[in-house]
Amino acid sequence: MRSLRPEDYRDIVTRALAEDVGTGDVTTLATVAAAQQARGILLAKSECVVAGLDAALDAFRQLQPSITVTLRKQDGDRVVPGETIGEVRGLARTRPVEADGAPVGTILALFDPSAEPPAELTQFDRAYLGAIYRGLPNLTGIKKVHGVNREMRRQAAAERTVAVEGRAGDGEARSPE
Repeated sequence: MRSLRPEDYRDIVTRALAEDVGTGDVTTLATVAAAQQARGILLAKSECVVAGLDAALDAFRQLQPSITVTLRKQDGDRVVPGETIGEVRGLARTRPVEADGAPVGTILALFDPSAEPPAELTQFDRAYLGAIYRGLPNLTGIKKVHGVNREMRRQAAAERTVAVEGRAGDGEARSPE
């Protein structure tokens, strides 16, 4: 079976991670020690033929290059429900990153002794607080936190609208007062 070339999927994986993971799991950042190790099992949920392991493992490695992988199956192998395809081991959490891989600045770094907190609230912080306090009062905190990426997009759109309106207003004729 022919494997995909990394250039065929890497950009797609990077963009998917930026959208899905975005700024990271803030609950994990606040509650899981930076050095905590974790293990994940790749388990077949139904009878299938394994495919796409290179792209899946690239996602893990983009989040954490030091992750270790042990595969029991390879692309093209048939598996049944409950069969282990492989295992990944690494840090239980990753620092949230921007699409370019740079760490996201956040006041949540106050909970991480290895991180430098920013001097002021960042876009992520404003979105985090907005998602929590704009949410419906009967939603659980974790459901509100899942709205952080949506809140960041909302705030960015509002900032673009203000910028466009500001530029439109700069060229308008004004009557003397």
